[in-house]
Amino acid sequence: MLFTPVAELHPQSTNVVIRVRVIRKWEFRGATNDGPLQYINLVLADEQGTPIHAEIAAALAVDKGSLIEIEKVYELKRFRVTPSRNYFKPVDNNFMIQFTLYTQAKVVKDPPQVFPRYIYKLTCFENIEDNIDNRTYLIDVLGMLTQINPPHLIGYNNSTIIRDIFIENTSDMSLKITLWGNQASSFSISDVYNQSNNQPIVILLVGFLAKRFKGQPYLSSTTASSWYFNPGIPEAQTYYNRLQTNDLQLIQPTAAEEEILLSQPPNLEQKTVEELLNIDPDMFPPEGYRCTVTISRIVQNSKWWYPSCSRCHKSSSQTSTGYHCTSCGCTDINFRYKLSFIATDGTCEAEFFCFDSIARKIVGKPCDNLVTAAATSQGPPAALVAIVCLKFTLVVTINMSAYSVTNRVFSVLSILTNHGRQTFIPSNMPSHPQQELDTQDEIPSLPTTQDSPATSMAKLSTCSNERNEGDAQRISELNNEELSSPPKRYLLIAHLSRATSLLDHECFPIDMNPIKSTITFGP
Repeated sequence: MLFTPVAELHPQSTNVVIRVRVIRKWEFRGATNDGPLQYINLVLADEQGTPIHAEIAAALAVDKGSLIEIEKVYELKRFRVTPSRNYFKPVDNNFMIQFTLYTQAKVVKDPPQVFPRYIYKLTCFENIEDNIDNRTYLIDVLGMLTQINPPHLIGYNNSTIIRDIFIENTSDMSLKITLWGNQASSFSISDVYNQSNNQPIVILLVGFLAKRFKGQPYLSSTTASSWYFNPGIPEAQTYYNRLQTNDLQLIQPTAAEEEILLSQPPNLEQKTVEELLNIDPDMFPPEGYRCTVTISRIVQNSKWWYPSCSRCHKSSSQTSTGYHCTSCGCTDINFRYKLSFIATDGTCEAEFFCFDSIARKIVGKPCDNLVTAAATSQGPPAALVAIVCLKFTLVVTINMSAYSVTNRVFSVLSILTNHGRQTFIPSNMPSHPQQELDTQDEIPSLPTTQDSPATSMAKLSTCSNERNEGDAQRISELNNEELSSPPKRYLLIAHLSRATSLLDHECFPIDMNPIKSTITFGP
């Protein structure tokens, strides 16, 4: 059979057959990996070594995705070829493959030994910092694994596991790699570690993001991240030669340090929104209450972002020449969320507030992306509009503003469950005295934003409440990402269909908590 080379694929390719090896496979469940499955992603490569990213939608996951296994070679036909997305691309290719209901995948028995085992495009350590704002490609690096730190817990109620490892290049330059979630807990060198010499291990890491913490560049794992110990690639030979004449020792945690006892979340009491509104502020427990709500609209006249100092994360002041942090004097900033929204459970509506790390899980994208979109297009960003109809189980406490104003605001401490996108918003029971919030029926056409991305947010809501920013800077935000969204029930919001359709195609958000176990190979 004549197979079409991957390099010759284009959107007009029809009735073609390709023969490819599955190099990597991972699931995408929203950037924080705790939402419903949206896509199964694949990195494929043909006999010429040309890579291409492939995608299997959630609806086809059981029928198609379960048949595809890493390292196997397949004949693929009846698929779509589309332009690749211009963000967080795992491979360098202008096109990608989308599986359809009619896509056929046939396993090739005894394939020729010419298919590549690794797909990578190395970035040298010196160029990591230059790629911190690069959202086009994920980053691949090669180095010697010199230090493995024990995993530790962070976040509200110690709910997130992270682990730092360190690699060095041949110039003794060190680079920190931060692993999240299952990738942090599953990282192990037991299959390749030589206890007799305790030497560093050559490691190829693929699918990472460049970030900065306390002024220093580092790499953060994504759902697309994977790694290979002692890879059989030409670039690794220099490291193997160095290990023969080097007395470097691998630093790793003890067995006791590796043992993490995951603390169980407290047995939080469940409350309805109406019950939360009736509780005396002084009676709120420190751990907060649990409530399940659907977002019904955005708060009017509430600025949803702020310029955050890249060094200390405090709010920076705008000057005639840019931004300036009055706390540490830094002039570099990142945009971060301070998001207010109205949500309901059918008993009442109430206002909720959250800072950047939680807001990113709700919106599904980093704030920088939305600020840019709001400044260059009409109306608020589609991603912000589309949080309406999302349902979450939250841990909330009373905002300090409750002691000085009539209208209560609840601060979101954490997200326990992402229930996804609902078809309807619950209809409220007779309103609580503080609630004078009419249900929004339509989102009007909005003019171009002039002074800030928050200018036209007022037009998203008929809520007359203006929140008091009482607990700004309550926490120092840690980078980790976002949530996703599917379907359920109540009051139909048809006008969101366009905004949500845009979001459905975003499959590599920043700083996602990984879920897939890593595949390791010997030399």
